[in-house]
Amino acid sequence: MTGCKLFSSPNDDTLSSLQQYWVNNKFLKLYILIEPRANYAPLAFWSDYVESDRIWIIRDPQDHTSTDSECLQLLSLSENELDLLNSSVVQSGDPDNGYSICGWLFSSKNGEDIQQHLINMLVLKYQGEAYQFRYYDRRVMGRLIHILNDFQLSKLLGVINSWQFLNHYRHLTIIEHQPEMVIGENPIKLTRFQWQRLSTIEWFNRSVSAYHSLFPHPLSIQQEQILDEALEKSEQYNITNGADIVTLGQFSLIYGRQLLANPLIQENIKKSIIDNIPLIDLFAQESDEFWQSIIPQENS
Repeated sequence: MTGCKLFSSPNDDTLSSLQQYWVNNKFLKLYILIEPRANYAPLAFWSDYVESDRIWIIRDPQDHTSTDSECLQLLSLSENELDLLNSSVVQSGDPDNGYSICGWLFSSKNGEDIQQHLINMLVLKYQGEAYQFRYYDRRVMGRLIHILNDFQLSKLLGVINSWQFLNHYRHLTIIEHQPEMVIGENPIKLTRFQWQRLSTIEWFNRSVSAYHSLFPHPLSIQQEQILDEALEKSEQYNITNGADIVTLGQFSLIYGRQLLANPLIQENIKKSIIDNIPLIDLFAQESDEFWQSIIPQENS
């Protein structure tokens, strides 16, 4: 089996990229994965146009209370339903409601096979404990492609030939592999380091959003590494306040590795924890000269 291929579409037009991929690879159907509880529930719209036998419910095996309409939904489209595909693309690009469109899936398998695989992947076990695995959330998938190795990513895709989604910058990201039936429980076995990175995905994304409110350009690979290090450091300091974790992440992206290496910053972090003072308030007390002194040379 070959490994996964990961690339971004060179075309800024998501709709035409999906159409071209669909036609070039001769798939009979395109599947859309929808999360009804992500800001906006689109099922009322989709069920008017997609028959019930083309909608599959993806229910977490640990969830015994949600209604079918609240669970993940897998829909199939045929080539003559480009207007519905376009509707999904438009919705996916919505900054407020776009996360309800998890992605576009291509597979030669039928909906039942894909449904069963997606359900099997919803539970992730680590050190004997079972956890809900939100791999389908594109904010999570955007990090997973950098955390999982090729073998693990192939297990995650399973019977799906290609998983495509809009990343944090609303660029189409494409994952491809040779599909396979995944048999057995917990096929994605994480190392301790991978688990640590997985557990900080929410704070990674929140830190990036805070950073982008000031600097909208994409992160470099080095910046992603610096943010991972900052989040690891927040765990070592036992910072439990979410706002403080995001502050540390955002400032690390701005000021680089020298932020956490600075003795005054280290004292501020300890004071924030001991005295229960928001970290941002302590940072605000430092002079402009101080912050100017630790700006990375390439940014000054």
